[in-house]
Amino acid sequence: MEFSVVKVPPPIKLKYLKNIFRSKVLALLLSKEKITLDQIIC
Repeated sequence: MEFSVVKVPPPIKLKYLKNIFRSKVLALLLSKEKITLDQIIC
């Protein structure tokens, strides 16, 4: 019988993950010209 080794990543605080996601989404929308900086800043 063989056992496989499963590596579990350390817990990530949800607020950091949300900030990363938000910045990636905003960067993507800006690059595709779906939104402008004026819309983000307001």
